[in-house]
This record gives sequence, C-alpha cells and structure tokens, in this order.
Amino acid sequence: MRSTGDKITLEPIAEPHSQPVRVPDSYSLSWRNTVSEYYNKKTASVLKKYGPGPLVHFHTGLFSQSLPLVPEPNAMRARLVASQELLLDRAAEAWNADRNFRGEVLDVGCGLGGGSIYWASRYGANVTGVTIAEAHLPLVSEFAEMAGVSERVRVLLVDACEVPTDRTYDTAVALESSCHFSRTKWFARLAKLLRPGGQVCIEDIFWRRPGGTRVWDNYFRTRSGSMAEYLDAAGAAGFRLADRVDLSAQAPEFWLQSIGWIDATLDTGGLDREELQRLQISRRTHKQVYREWLAGGCERLLLRFERIG
Repeated sequence: MRSTGDKITLEPIAEPHSQPVRVPDSYSLSWRNTVSEYYNKKTASVLKKYGPGPLVHFHTGLFSQSLPLVPEPNAMRARLVASQELLLDRAAEAWNADRNFRGEVLDVGCGLGGGSIYWASRYGANVTGVTIAEAHLPLVSEFAEMAGVSERVRVLLVDACEVPTDRTYDTAVALESSCHFSRTKWFARLAKLLRPGGQVCIEDIFWRRPGGTRVWDNYFRTRSGSMAEYLDAAGAAGFRLADRVDLSAQAPEFWLQSIGWIDATLDTGGLDREELQRLQISRRTHKQVYREWLAGGCERLLLRFERIG
C-alpha cells in the first residue's frame, strides 16, 4: 500500500506481521504489565510522530473533511496534531468544559500529558494525570513546565483502578484509555474519587458487534467494550449517562491521513532497519484498522456520565 497522488491504494487485508497479543479473560497483573510495557516502548515513536511538545497527544484526531495527502512528513505531522487538537475542542464543547473542567480534574491514562496541559491551560483546571508508563513521568513534568502550567499539573504512576482516595475530583476524563482496563472496577473507584454530581467524560472506541474492534484491540493492547457494558458498569457504581455524541462518521479519515504520514516518512529514506520494520508494520495495521471502520463493527463516542447523589 502506497500513496498514489492524493489517494491510498488498499490491497486485500492480511494478518498483521506483528505477533498477536492474546487479550486475557480478566484484567490481570500480567495484562497491566503488557499495557505498561507497550506504552513505555512506544514513547519515542509517539514523540516522533506527534511531538515535539509541549502538547503531545497519543489519541486519534478529528477531520471535518477529506484532505489530499502531501509527500512532506512534517506537513502531515502538523495536520495530524491539528486533528487531535480539534478532537479536544469538540470534546470540550460536548462536555461543557467551561463548567466541568474548572476545578480538580483526574486525567486517566494521561500519556505524555497533552490532555492534562490542555485542560489546565485552556480552563484553569488543576489536573492530576494518571499513567502506568514510567517513561511518561519526566516528560509530562517537562512539557507542563514548557507550557507554563507546572503548578496545575501533577502526574501519578498508578493503575487507573487504584488511584489514591486521598483527594476528591470534580471531573474524571479518559481519552482512548478506558479501553485498557476493567470498566466495572474503574467506575467503582470513581465513585470514591468524585464528588456528588461529579462528571466522567470518555472518548473511546466501542464495538457495535463482537469482534468489531479485533484489529484495534490486538495492535493497541486494548479491550474495547460495548456501549451497553459501559452503561451497566456506570449504573452499578451510581452514575447515569448525561450525554452521548457519535463521532463515528469522522473516524476513518484520521487513518488515511496517518497512513499518508507513514508513507511520506518511508519515502524520505535514511531509516535504520528497526525503524523501517516498525513503520511497515504500522502502515499495514493502519490499513486494517481503516478497513475495520469501513466494515461498521465499531463506533467512536463522546460520553459524559454524572455521579448521582
């Protein structure tokens, strides 16, 4: 698969050349270690693709229209980063950030801190970021300092379902991270962390039918759930669904643009063997994720839950 003009030619789907990752039946310690190892190893490539900072995101973006691909990696990178920022802007609007992101915010699965810095700088939130990747810690602090919000952003190395209850929060937010851990345990923990009336804001990928997120889950070390599963887990912990926005129609374009960045990077040459192999695997899998979206087995949603009581 290569870019031809402003289009991408897709050959028939093949299995990823990377070793498949078996998703366990339960969210065990070994699974948590698998996810932690994945993100620690991924840090350098995330910086290369979405850096240099201080706002570095590791989630998909939002495109309002299809755009022709260009052969310059830096131009494609800038386009992808802008799409990630557009997603945050859209999420902020849907979640009424002017009201809900003004106090204490828990950023679950904060990655390199792009979202944490966004909420702190745009809305004055005091943000506690949570990650299980040790490699993220110094970078979040460094980027927060660069952005001038170091006093409003702190980061914890802890499992999302084991966040200390020594402080309470007004809002918890999870951008494409709730797919990594038990929703039942997570909502139960949030019931102890959020004040009455507190908000849980989620942007993630959900399956519409079993197996609809197979490629996504295998490659990104996730365990996507259905909308029904989230509703059950939230309800059992004392939360109600307050808002739902469907962004599925705008999801596939990100993958085409991301493939365009990979192709432009490969075409520059000068890559060592390891980086060349990594990008080839990434390109192959991106194509499969794109086809998975076209098959209609998954959906991309913005959800907002409210703690009852």
